[in-house]
Amino acid sequence: MTDLKVINPNLSEKLKTIKATQTRNYFNENSKEGSIDLKTSTFSKIDFQLDKLEYKKREKIGLKLVNNIAELGYGSYSVSVRRIADILTFEKPKAQTLINSNFKKNGLIRPNNMLPPEREGYFITGTVLNATTNKPAPNLDVSISIPGKDFYFTVVTTAADGSFSFTVDPEFPGDSAIVQLLGKAKKLYTIKLSDASRVDYSSFNFPDFEIDFNSKKAILDRSLYNQIENGYYSVKPDTLIASLPANSFVRYEKGVVYNLDDYKRFQTLTEVFTEIMKIVYTARDKDGSKVVKVVERKFTKPTDDLAMLFIDGVFVPDHAEFLAFDALKVDYIKFVRNGYVFGKRDYQGVILVTTKQRDYKPTDIGSFITENELFIPRPQKQYFKQEYTVKTEQKVNRIPDYRLQLLWHPELELSSSEQQLEFYTSDVTGNYEVVLEGFARNGAPISAIAFFKVID
Repeated sequence: MTDLKVINPNLSEKLKTIKATQTRNYFNENSKEGSIDLKTSTFSKIDFQLDKLEYKKREKIGLKLVNNIAELGYGSYSVSVRRIADILTFEKPKAQTLINSNFKKNGLIRPNNMLPPEREGYFITGTVLNATTNKPAPNLDVSISIPGKDFYFTVVTTAADGSFSFTVDPEFPGDSAIVQLLGKAKKLYTIKLSDASRVDYSSFNFPDFEIDFNSKKAILDRSLYNQIENGYYSVKPDTLIASLPANSFVRYEKGVVYNLDDYKRFQTLTEVFTEIMKIVYTARDKDGSKVVKVVERKFTKPTDDLAMLFIDGVFVPDHAEFLAFDALKVDYIKFVRNGYVFGKRDYQGVILVTTKQRDYKPTDIGSFITENELFIPRPQKQYFKQEYTVKTEQKVNRIPDYRLQLLWHPELELSSSEQQLEFYTSDVTGNYEVVLEGFARNGAPISAIAFFKVID
């Protein structure tokens, strides 16, 4: 783990009073500009090849990644090209350091605390307990709903120890998930969601931090460069990569939609189903309770299965709660006549109610249902790439370029013996470092570094 220190250079009076000493054991001495050897490095698993070691301002650089270990080098890496700071900085963590750290935390010493990979989404885990005995409750169905137009829904069954887990596709829009027990005996149980945070912040111990007074100019220069770059952000912005939103389990079903404003308005959903939606009807279940059903498709064997009910993407297992909802708040209703199986139960048809405000919250409250705030990944960025060509000459020649980060490629997939990258230098002279960090497909950590210089 790396400490993050934030310096506000605008507090000039504060900078003047900072001591001229440093806690050097916490810093990387090799980060100083004068200590860089621009000679090419010795053999490594992945090498950088530059056509030369010195470049002028706004000059194009061709960078070749050479994979010296064939398929053993195929993997996912990040590549950063950045000016070397004129001040001492904390040593940057390497891939091997990360492996060592995670092994100590999550490896043989503490195997039960290993964090699962989140390549397929993020995780929600928990346990169902008997509300009276506090003992684990196995073989119970638990559902999760992420509300919205493209809602997420699925059901899992608790294990022998009462545990359950969901893997949620991060492409589903929404900032909260509703987890609830299913079945008529649900009020006899309690859902306990696991604490997603496994970092004990109370154990953090930050070292003393002091700045050498000689670094003041470098800090102020960097602040000036950042302000100028921010001022011209509109002409060289980063953009968000649009991702296709995930769809609900009824995404392939056309269904039938009823916009209730096109019909006479009724106060209850029972009246809506009776007067408008002939395929949907209410009936009495075996225990005498009122339920909602959807007529099967033609030539389909009749069943006693009930319909799945959703309001604004929230699953409503209690048909009485569903029917008690104010129909005047409904915008439109869609139904699908297909049958589905979730958990240990079969369903006939799906009814999707969308309210005018899209803000439905369950009214059936208890220890058997809980709402969990989701950790939503930030959308991926397409980082701006500066170019100086004949086509862009008139547009960019008079725009200052004080980039310190010349290239940032956070997700580089290497699957060949060579890969070519191109970028341009800025108006900031000095020594620059090219750093590759990542992991081969077999999990091996790989790092590489090279240097070049930008001159007037």
